[in-house]
Amino acid sequence: AVLLNKFDPEGYIRRSRVYAMLENYTAALTDLDQALSLEPDNSFAYFNRALIRFNQNDLRGALQDLERVLEEDPGNALTLYNRALIRTQIGDYNNALSDYDRVISINPNNVLAYYNRGALFIQMERYSDALRDYDKAIELYPDFANAYMNRSYVKNRMGLFAAAEVDYKTAQGKVNEYKSQLGDTTYSAFADTTQRFDRLLALDADFAKKDFNNELLQYRDVDIRLKPLFKLLAGPSDNNVVALEQRYYYEELEKFLLNQSISVNLFSEEPVVEPDHLDFLREQIRPLLRQSGNSADLYFINGILDFQSKLFNASLSSYNQAISRNPDNVFYYINRAALQSEMIEFISSMESNVQILTLDESGTTRTRVQEQGRHEYDYSGAIDA
Repeated sequence: AVLLNKFDPEGYIRRSRVYAMLENYTAALTDLDQALSLEPDNSFAYFNRALIRFNQNDLRGALQDLERVLEEDPGNALTLYNRALIRTQIGDYNNALSDYDRVISINPNNVLAYYNRGALFIQMERYSDALRDYDKAIELYPDFANAYMNRSYVKNRMGLFAAAEVDYKTAQGKVNEYKSQLGDTTYSAFADTTQRFDRLLALDADFAKKDFNNELLQYRDVDIRLKPLFKLLAGPSDNNVVALEQRYYYEELEKFLLNQSISVNLFSEEPVVEPDHLDFLREQIRPLLRQSGNSADLYFINGILDFQSKLFNASLSSYNQAISRNPDNVFYYINRAALQSEMIEFISSMESNVQILTLDESGTTRTRVQEQGRHEYDYSGAIDA
């Protein structure tokens, strides 16, 4: 692209991304400088140059570039998040806190914003505020071992020693569960409590200008998402997110649904069910499981309720139990595949990858997500399920 038109800034930006993937940051910075000399208002170039400068430990330069992006787009949550991380590193705590507050106001379900704001509150010795943020992070993703570890530290500082020990043991338990059940480095973001979650995040497709819209381009930052996966969940059939309003009648599915102990229906997107109601249903299922430990359907229902509570580890265990008792039931495999796909997507986002704020960067069979290097997440297990 540069050879064809050396006056086109987009060619330099694309090539800089390739240099960055190869960790040739000097060449990447040169290309971005050239792009900005050709188009001084290109926010895409400024954002990418901020990432390069950050990798070269030029925090002030990275901060200046992010601020230039925010001049053009003051409400860009990804840029605000990255600026908060840098401001925290340079000790500008009050302004970092302001950035986190704005990110959370834009996306109140951003688990990493709560997690990192909690860490900032610890540095400011505002332990009660840190505790609330870790509570929220755990509420959003109950399997987040690092959040339990940090909350344990906060409780210890507040003199809540017994509660701190409970959180520490919970974190260790989740680590051990994932390591023993999955045995796969794909899931290391849950299991590795030494994992850091305070790195800058790469750019998503929202910054792409018109010149990046050519669908024939092989290398571009695109928002590729898996279509919502169909799955059986607890929820009313008249909910407006049910899979199909006038769905094809499948007798085996209808019989299966009628035989379940709670109301279950086919959805393409998760229905809104109050957490208290999920807890109530779970309390109804548990005594039935104790009475009839070999019921595959009861394990399946238990897995559904855990999935909708984002207790992924427990859900996977229940689905495995159901399948071991009835390996010929296709509906069990459908739900387990949907669960594994969602776990992979969450873990990829937790490792500082593209589009982390929406937790939905994905591909069809395998997805390549990038920080400064490349990682691959294999969906074949979900597909084979």
